[in-house]
Amino acid sequence: MIYFDTIKDFALKDINFFFIIIEIFTASIMSFVAVLSFSRSKSISSFFLILTSFFLFFRMTARILTLLHILYIDQIKISGVSIYSHILEVLPYVTLTIALIAISLKKNQ
Repeated sequence: MIYFDTIKDFALKDINFFFIIIEIFTASIMSFVAVLSFSRSKSISSFFLILTSFFLFFRMTARILTLLHILYIDQIKISGVSIYSHILEVLPYVTLTIALIAISLKKNQ
């Protein structure tokens, strides 16, 4: 029971660290599976799904480096707008939309 209390105390004290580990693990597996799936079906839709997973991985990496005060991506601004953080937020949605459009056009043929 002491072991559970120490894990509970550790999770409560540094909950950000716990979520960082989960996010790194899931993003890494997602990118790895995306690359493996592209080797099986080399289509436009799978290519854009791979791009989506990589952009999500880059976004996660930038967010973690910002959280750890290693990278300050929000301080890079053009006309007072943080361009790089907005680009990292939008790119996964754009590539996912293109992949889903490619999938829907392929199914209709």
